[in-house]
Amino acid sequence: MIKILKDSWGLTKNNLVLAYPLIFFFWIISMLIPSIGGAEIRSLKFGIIFANIIGLVVVFWSGWFEMFAKIAVSYKQDNKTAEKKEYSFALMKEFLPGVGKNFLPYLGGLFLYFLLFCLIFLCAGLIGVKLFGIPQVPENLTAVFSDKQALYKFLSSLSETDKLIYLKWNMLTVSAGAFFSLITMLWAPMIALCSLNPLKAFFLNLKLMFKKPLQVILLYLIYLGANMILSIISSIAGNNLLLQLIAITVMFLFILYYLMLLFVFVEENNESSCDSRFDCVG
Repeated sequence: MIKILKDSWGLTKNNLVLAYPLIFFFWIISMLIPSIGGAEIRSLKFGIIFANIIGLVVVFWSGWFEMFAKIAVSYKQDNKTAEKKEYSFALMKEFLPGVGKNFLPYLGGLFLYFLLFCLIFLCAGLIGVKLFGIPQVPENLTAVFSDKQALYKFLSSLSETDKLIYLKWNMLTVSAGAFFSLITMLWAPMIALCSLNPLKAFFLNLKLMFKKPLQVILLYLIYLGANMILSIISSIAGNNLLLQLIAITVMFLFILYYLMLLFVFVEENNESSCDSRFDCVG
């Protein structure tokens, strides 16, 4: 596992070209998000913009994850990190073919991802109602939780019993979110590496989790720890442009490294991985 952690960082450093699609994707999305904010939810405009965003997300996943898959497979075949810069830039040619190969699996995966998310939080809600009951809810829920002063006033008005109920609900929600993130962590790499339909990829994702539980938990702890560090950096940065730039750079590097780590881990440990699917890059 230590070798995978180390080599994944080497692969990331030698393939920083992976950042280009990510930067371009964020740029496109940043132009679309303000448009959807000004549209009514039931309007045709909202539906069109929302569909475009979903389409862009799936296109991006399909092509970008194909690039990661190529690196992971080549790493396993060569058992070393890429040494030439040309190896890195050759990856750009894999984006469009990846869209063609992976678009439908990732579209179906996004749909199943949403269904699973709803199912887990529905179960968590039912458990919460059964164990804790329903806490006092403010009349204008959205307004209260979007205004710090209104939220503070509402929380101050709660009895100790209601405060305890809210705390339990919060812990349950966080636990449900953590569980959901854990059981879907290896799903996306499994689709790209093995050309699988999303349902089969999900079950193989679970199989690998039970096969390598300690390693999977370590990967998840790395994810949680990095998120905490990034949150601290962002809070320290404040309105300082230089610190904000550093925070964004660190965030992008972590995204690249963590995804590389997941793809390499899946390729190294998944007995169903399909090495024959790819030729070596370069």
